[in-house]
Amino acid sequence: MRERPSTVPVYRDEVVELRVDDFGDGPDGLCRIDGYVIFVAETLPGELIRVRISSASRKFGRGELLEVLEPSPDRVRPICPHFGPCGGCQLQHLAPRAQVRAKESRLRRTLAHALRVAPERIEMGASRAPSDAAGQRTKLALHFGEQDGELVAGYFGRRGRELLPIEVCPVQERRGLEVALAARDGLRATGLPAFDPHTGRGDLRAVVVRSSERTQEIHATLVVAHEGVRVGALGPAIDAMRAAGATGGALNLNDGPPDRLLGERTRALFGVQHVEDEVHGIRYRTSAGAFFQTSSFGVDALVEEVRTALGEVPEGAHIADLYCGSGLFALALAGHADQVFGIEEDERAVEDAVQAAEQAGIQNVRFRAGRVEGLISNLARMRDKPHAVIVDPPRAGCDARVLARIADRLQPRRLVYVSCDPDSLGRDASRLRDLGYAFRRAVMIDMFPHTAHLETVAVFDRTVRRRDPAKERLLARVRGERPASGG
Repeated sequence: MRERPSTVPVYRDEVVELRVDDFGDGPDGLCRIDGYVIFVAETLPGELIRVRISSASRKFGRGELLEVLEPSPDRVRPICPHFGPCGGCQLQHLAPRAQVRAKESRLRRTLAHALRVAPERIEMGASRAPSDAAGQRTKLALHFGEQDGELVAGYFGRRGRELLPIEVCPVQERRGLEVALAARDGLRATGLPAFDPHTGRGDLRAVVVRSSERTQEIHATLVVAHEGVRVGALGPAIDAMRAAGATGGALNLNDGPPDRLLGERTRALFGVQHVEDEVHGIRYRTSAGAFFQTSSFGVDALVEEVRTALGEVPEGAHIADLYCGSGLFALALAGHADQVFGIEEDERAVEDAVQAAEQAGIQNVRFRAGRVEGLISNLARMRDKPHAVIVDPPRAGCDARVLARIADRLQPRRLVYVSCDPDSLGRDASRLRDLGYAFRRAVMIDMFPHTAHLETVAVFDRTVRRRDPAKERLLARVRGERPASGG
């Protein structure tokens, strides 16, 4: 028998039976042998499973599922033939209601740990989830590769970057997927080779499609690896995308690393270079490469929950929307405040927001392009500081300086935090507590069913706190001041 390290109770390729205790921080089932943790994909809490150990480090192991001996009552048949190897979805084997419960539990545990309270003290509003996940995603990116001498398009596998060609994707908006597959078929006729990240050779990297079922607009961006790809050579792909319903197309040059989707340079190929979508009576626009939420259900639910989270806004009050993207919340809140100020680093998104405001006749919303860290000072110099601040940061969460400057310079009575990652939300909730903001409640929005991802709208209120030397030292560093001695 193969010798095992003293702290590891299993070895690689060993076959064992395990009971799944719970989910880990992601979608994999968490099992234990004498306290040693083993993660196994496609398993559910409570199940008895037979597993082949695929790795066994000193900290934890991973196993490959061989057989489910005692299935969970929440186990269901996946809706997609690509489920398993595909990295797009991880929870199709779990009933939708159970997916919501699992995400609620993860969010509650994460916030409780961060705020150092019992999980039952975390107030949660009613979670939001679509009645049917089919066709909810309004953006997709298919990567190109070659198999048996033919161009293929698909998603990367669950682990690593092995490409899995796809023909269907039930969670994707149907017409957008049709345009992406039409682009693949048209590119096959061009004879252009797929980009090989190992050698750096080849031309075709990906096709990125954004669609709106409400407006029937679809924009497709072909991503190439080298500047030498001529537009004239792409004729069959352009014709195929148009025939499939694309209302606009662009060409993006990405000569960067394999894990980067888009490069900095984009040129128009045909049609309109943005997609419009209607949300709660406002028509938003998104240019190629700019950010906008990617779920038709989720975008409605987010706006509704942010409005609810703000509560009653006093007459004449101002609201600041930081990391505002294309103006989703800023424009939706125009009727709830005297003035709304949006800050966004992406100039394309700011231009989209300005255009949407003009089209909607909204005159009390102002947008500025730039980094939030710098432009907070502009808001702080205004006579009337914001009554409320909304932050919708990237997955990594807010820079500590941003939170400190909000607390120190803007001092809003309420802060609404829109998060796409529970872990970064938990970290920032802890920071906000130290800065004098008390957590009030959170609502989980299942924007991406069948995945481990979840969206959260969390509410924090400013509190009156006694003098806190640690907080004062942090704020002094943010201001660039020398901390007071003896603090």
